[in-house]
Amino acid sequence: MSNVFGQVVKNSSIYGFSNILSRFIGFLMIPIYTRYLTPGDYGTMEMLDLTAYVITMWVGFSVSSAIIRFYYDYENVEERHELVSTALLFVGATSFIAVACLLPFSTRISELLFKHPNNGKFLMVVFGSIFFQLLIEDCLVFFQVRQKALWYVGISTARLLMGLSLNILFVVVLRMGVAGILYSGVLTAAATGIFIFSKTLSMTGLAFSPAKLKKLLGYGFPLIFSGFSTFIITFSDRYFLNAYSTLEDVGNYSLGYKMSMLVAVLITSPFLTAWSAKRFEISSHPDADRTCSRVFTYFCIVLFFGALILCAFITDILAIVATPAFRVAATFVPLVVLGYVLNGFYYHFNYGILLQKKTKVIAVIMASAAAVNLGLNFLLIPRMHGMGAALATTLSYLYITVATYVMAQRLHPIQFELRRVGILFLLAGGLYAGSLFVPGQSVILSLVCKSFIVALYPVLLYFCRFFNGEELAAGNAFLSKRGVNFAFPVPVSEPR
Repeated sequence: MSNVFGQVVKNSSIYGFSNILSRFIGFLMIPIYTRYLTPGDYGTMEMLDLTAYVITMWVGFSVSSAIIRFYYDYENVEERHELVSTALLFVGATSFIAVACLLPFSTRISELLFKHPNNGKFLMVVFGSIFFQLLIEDCLVFFQVRQKALWYVGISTARLLMGLSLNILFVVVLRMGVAGILYSGVLTAAATGIFIFSKTLSMTGLAFSPAKLKKLLGYGFPLIFSGFSTFIITFSDRYFLNAYSTLEDVGNYSLGYKMSMLVAVLITSPFLTAWSAKRFEISSHPDADRTCSRVFTYFCIVLFFGALILCAFITDILAIVATPAFRVAATFVPLVVLGYVLNGFYYHFNYGILLQKKTKVIAVIMASAAAVNLGLNFLLIPRMHGMGAALATTLSYLYITVATYVMAQRLHPIQFELRRVGILFLLAGGLYAGSLFVPGQSVILSLVCKSFIVALYPVLLYFCRFFNGEELAAGNAFLSKRGVNFAFPVPVSEPR
């Protein structure tokens, strides 16, 4: 188990570097966006992004998830390459057809989304980028399943840096506003897509298997509905805010939501990028279930720590990087972060369902959760606006997590260490509550006091005897190998 966990940590660290760089670049762009774009412009960008997201989800047929699931079912390298090539050819063809069909309706779609046709030209640019985005996604999955983390991160980093450079050129230098961000996105996607598609096909060869396509679609098609349900849960609140409030409110809520997603982007996403394929690779091992349980516990240690840091410091962060018009975004962050913590649980609890290839169960759970979310949005957003949207998000993720855990345990029981995870939740929640009493008149004083509170998290974990003797001994061995002259006292008896 330690070897498996070590590989996951190593690859997660590499993927995490890419995501940290991505968030850092995004963080650098916040002062730019909040000075060169109005909250209304930000809301417009959010609506355009959401439109591209939902189209990409339906056109992509969740083929990337199917590649991850079936890649290790084949022992032969040629069979694996044929699987990937089949997926790429299919997605390339379907996305090209979809874009060709959408372009003539750009003006009409703009009228539906924005109540005027002026953004039709923006939608044409967005549609053009969809083709390349889908190719990039499936090609990156190929490097992911082969555990080529450096290739994955190298391509992602080059893409980020190109996008950053073009954003600065178009938005800051040329003052093109929303149009500049869209042009930057499509040019970056086109350059990255052409390179990675040609690179991947040079490795896999050009092959197409109807039998493998049937298997890919049979697994992936139900996930479209779960993906669309996820879209509803994650993003439908913007449409409700747009209908019941203003684009300015959409922009502020969207900024708060994106800040909340740092927990997913910096912790959950890189970890699962490494772990999602690895857990299927080790599924036949005798101790696979115990490994999954322990990995979940360790994941939660980091997840709660990251959530605590973000929630404690969000007010100070926005006071530094955003103009006053955007600072109300901080009020939405704690609730949405809690939702993303629960979402991180879901990606571990769904293992038993995916292992048994019962993706229809996930589709049913997500569809019912989407219905719950729409109902909550309808009830809460007209009365509470952005805070209602945040509360609806958190309650929806709670429903998903509980329903997934119950169904997965019926199909493939795993003894997750829920008591230990409960300790982490209470500890992180208590420290966050303490941070709320820090005076906010001085940003510097606030940062110092909150840093002290947050730093208590790992200290209290040790003194609460959260770690057992085996884990402390493993930690001591790790430190010793790296020449650190320190050892944690190992208790004689295990904590209850």
